[in-house]
Amino acid sequence: MINFDFHKRTVFYKVVSNIFLLIFFLFSIACSNLMEQKSNNTRQPSQSETTVPNSCQISSALYKGLGNKTFKQKINEFDTYLKNDISKYASALDVNQPIIGQSQILFKHYEYLTQNAFALDGLNKLDSFPKENWLSAYAFHAAKKEVDYWNDQSKLFNLKNDPSLLAEIESLLPEVQNLQWPVYKNKSGKQVTSSRPYFGSDCKNCMQVVDTDFIGDKSHPQFNIWLNEAMKMNLLASPLFLWIIKQPNTSIEASKLFQKGMEIYNDPWVVLGVITWINLVDSHAGDRSRAAVVSAKMKPLMLGEDQAGFNYHFWGFTLKALWGKVSKSRYYLFAYLHEAIIQRDKLDWLIDKKALVFGTKIRQEILNPDLCAKPESSN
Repeated sequence: MINFDFHKRTVFYKVVSNIFLLIFFLFSIACSNLMEQKSNNTRQPSQSETTVPNSCQISSALYKGLGNKTFKQKINEFDTYLKNDISKYASALDVNQPIIGQSQILFKHYEYLTQNAFALDGLNKLDSFPKENWLSAYAFHAAKKEVDYWNDQSKLFNLKNDPSLLAEIESLLPEVQNLQWPVYKNKSGKQVTSSRPYFGSDCKNCMQVVDTDFIGDKSHPQFNIWLNEAMKMNLLASPLFLWIIKQPNTSIEASKLFQKGMEIYNDPWVVLGVITWINLVDSHAGDRSRAAVVSAKMKPLMLGEDQAGFNYHFWGFTLKALWGKVSKSRYYLFAYLHEAIIQRDKLDWLIDKKALVFGTKIRQEILNPDLCAKPESSN
């Protein structure tokens, strides 16, 4: 019998695990079309119930926004930035997904920040934008309200219908100046936190800490870099976010949102990055049932209670589908396993699938601009 020491056994198991996952991934590419056809039998909401983004509006703008670059060069540029720069601090997000694992074959940590790569040209021109970080102030306000609620310092709240929301966010702008994230402290200077019941698959009677800390692992060596990059993204996204929260609830269609983004940033690639980032922040700013103001302003992409999650998933997976068929199959499998099988969240699975189909359509239209040149091509 061969005796492996602990280190060798660990390496051996990792190699075997990676080989198994690679075979599983290659198999998924072959069967993903079959799964997609099978899932199409699920009833979809009618056009009158939801909004459908205009693919030609987006793809035509992206095509023009390529300038002297080819589509492949643009995607490769994003890929390089993700792998060489964003990957250095992406793990500070402390994302815990059971499908990812150590190998990260199906979904890598830095892919959660794909929108940051899209927004790079906007970040390079950050000095030309206003200095008021409205999105950071909103996220801190929502987190602070949540802490107060669980400390019995405030009644049950709903920011989606709060007439004083804008003024309350504005009052916090000084605290988020210079790309800073504040700490909620009491009069004695101690950080204010609370706790709430947590019911997870691994815990039935646990308590979860509620605080205003920015998302991520504070002990991670790259956390401060991640925080600084996130604050810059918040600042870049603030002009569009400010416009959004001034609109009536359920009044903004996706096409209108993209159009307004173009008016502000004049770069369709940056617009897609900003829209996705805003929805990421909105889906993590406090409890979605009480916060998630951005999703409340949007006309639903799909019927369901978790509109903030739908919006973030949709725009995020739309971006990822632009990488092509192989990547789409990988994301399709990840979404199916993680959402439909493990989480048993078929609505998130449906919105992911819808986004991958939509993103693939945009990719096809960029590669074949004539698809949107015909009068009948309205979507």
